[in-house]
Amino acid sequence: MKNMEEEKKSEMSFFKILNRFFKSEKSKKLIFPLGILGVFLIFASSFLNHNKSFEANKRQNIDPKEYTEKMQQKIENLVSNIEGAGKSQVLITLENGSETVYAREEKKQKESSEDKEKNELSKLKTSDDTQTKYITVKNSDGTEKALPIKELEPTVKGVAIVCEGGSKKKVRKKIIETVKTVLNITEKKVYVTH
Repeated sequence: MKNMEEEKKSEMSFFKILNRFFKSEKSKKLIFPLGILGVFLIFASSFLNHNKSFEANKRQNIDPKEYTEKMQQKIENLVSNIEGAGKSQVLITLENGSETVYAREEKKQKESSEDKEKNELSKLKTSDDTQTKYITVKNSDGTEKALPIKELEPTVKGVAIVCEGGSKKKVRKKIIETVKTVLNITEKKVYVTH
């Protein structure tokens, strides 16, 4: 009982304070600027959210040139740490750039029909019709865009490595195994020389 009475008293005191605030001349002068500030903050927050989503989309795309430069540097560092390899230079070529996979919905429809000829032989005809629809999402500015699921890294076409120990069979084998594992490519795509 005491808790309920205390709550009622605190509510009444809050409303009294609020009522006094709105009746005073100073508060009437503050209401309009505070309203303008509130509207400005709402617009500013939507602008900031739009920029964040733009930056997220921008980061999502992998630049092929930047990708090859980073991978070349990583492979050079790895090869240089292999015993007997020595100083190295690496060149990576790509088959294609990065690829974005988007969410989609497919509807398949099968249709079959039967044709009868004069001599009572029938032919069955079937056709498959597939409709693909990309799933879209609305941005904060009201525009729609396809929903990305994942970003596929560029596909490596080949790797050429020139290093001091490239003429040694054991060293060459270690380098090839390392590069195959790191880039998930076949041995045919890796060439090591001195």
